[in-house]
Amino acid sequence: MKNHYTAVVVGGGPAGSAAAHTLAKSGVEVCVVDRFRFPRQKLCGGLLTQRAKKNYAAIFGPGWEEMYDYRCNGAKFFDGERLVNSIYNYGELYLCDRYRFDARLIDKARQRGAELVQGERVTAVDLRHRVCKLQSGKEITCRYLIGADGVNSVVANAIHNGKTSRNGKAFALEATLPAAALSRKIAEPEIYFDSIEWGYGWIFPRNDVVVVGVGGLFSKNRDFRASFNTFYRNRFGSEFAGVVKGHFVPFGEYSRGMGRDGVLLAGDAAGLVDPITGEGIAYAMQSGWLAAQSVLEALSGKSKYVNAEYRKRCAEITGELAYAAKIRNFLFSPATRALFITALARSASAPRRYMELMSGELTYRELLKNSGRKLLRLAADKITGT
Repeated sequence: MKNHYTAVVVGGGPAGSAAAHTLAKSGVEVCVVDRFRFPRQKLCGGLLTQRAKKNYAAIFGPGWEEMYDYRCNGAKFFDGERLVNSIYNYGELYLCDRYRFDARLIDKARQRGAELVQGERVTAVDLRHRVCKLQSGKEITCRYLIGADGVNSVVANAIHNGKTSRNGKAFALEATLPAAALSRKIAEPEIYFDSIEWGYGWIFPRNDVVVVGVGGLFSKNRDFRASFNTFYRNRFGSEFAGVVKGHFVPFGEYSRGMGRDGVLLAGDAAGLVDPITGEGIAYAMQSGWLAAQSVLEALSGKSKYVNAEYRKRCAEITGELAYAAKIRNFLFSPATRALFITALARSASAPRRYMELMSGELTYRELLKNSGRKLLRLAADKITGT
């Protein structure tokens, strides 16, 4: 590890790996600092969509087949024990173990020439001078800094002067269990809309294990463990006796500035997680790549204002998340949730639209435009009892 780099990336997850890979590929001297040693555990359902596949291919090139552990082509949607709707033969969905997924991504960045400093926590960031202070006492300076260090980002905390709140975030609890230990076989992802306030429950298969979890807005739920226990008992008919782990998730509260003064935020550190589906991996890779592209433009002299360029590049993502946040109010609010479930049950095309949203083939803006009239008619039917 040197004392100075052209770019330093804090966090070696999908966003950090994408940024470092892109910069190193263009010959930029870049260092990734991560508090853990790879491979490391990462709490995540591990769902990878067609959007993630496309972003991976655009950034890292070939090798997608080695990135996931399980593949299927549909999903089921439940309200309690009732199967509300389902989709089959849609296309490919992928599920990964983040332990291997993240390690493979950071290896690709290292192969391109990025330096990796593992097991070193960044304890403080001097934004003005772009200095990362490490737990070991060492300091690294850089010309550009990319904060890709997750939902509890040290870099984002420095930008926001410590003024961050958990109320706009979600919290998730999940457990990974041997598939053979469950009372039934899980062949495709199952989504449950009755499991927790302002969120959902999930059961995701992954070859010989299954990931079971619940997640919802932190401010709307009092006892996440009780919600998880109830969810598990209702799904499998027994009490949960294993290990459950929790983590915060950005949930529609993205960073409007995306950084400042040559410091850029990407992935969960920027809050770039879909507030309906919870998808974050695809946006993490994309935003890391966009951050690196913005730095490359600045280094080449094509752009004088790296932060403005980055905000402009991310407008497509943040615009989508803004529309998603509006639709979330309809999907999860107690006042309209039953209406959403009715619409989902009646519509033959709703599951396909859900999958198209996750793949990036349909935007939330298009969904809102195309479905608005149908929802108004359905609401009127509810009111009149027809």
